[in-house]
Amino acid sequence: GQKESKVPMPTCLKKIAKDVIDSLPAFQAGKYDSTTKIKRTKRQLKSAKSQLETLEKPGGAHRPFSKGQGMDAEHETRSRALEKRVKDLEARIKKLAGGDLRNMIRHTHAGKQNELNMCILRKRYPETEEEFKMAGLPGEFNPEQSGSRLRV
Repeated sequence: GQKESKVPMPTCLKKIAKDVIDSLPAFQAGKYDSTTKIKRTKRQLKSAKSQLETLEKPGGAHRPFSKGQGMDAEHETRSRALEKRVKDLEARIKKLAGGDLRNMIRHTHAGKQNELNMCILRKRYPETEEEFKMAGLPGEFNPEQSGSRLRV
């Protein structure tokens, strides 16, 4: 893989995105959080790539009792299907990552809703009361929750 150069986001767009994220209700944030979709797609991509590698290895899909010519066509068809699947999954990851709330929060530095932002970013609950105050979370410090991941 080649790394594509990232084009910086215009300031006016960052400001608009920040305003939208700051006014986002928790339900909407949970609805549009694509973190699990991205992880699932990455797992599927890894699986498809490993299947393609085993298929392309010399003797990887060789069947000792095959009947001959028909197996080459089947092998080629399966190989093309896997290549297409890998290409589709890579495009899907790129699309999902482009509109991901986590990336938007990181780029825009949205900060009005500290708890919601920490939940979207899947940060850990603060370990101490001082960290809790520094994080700007609402309510009282709960020592039972310390160290656990925050979820929307």
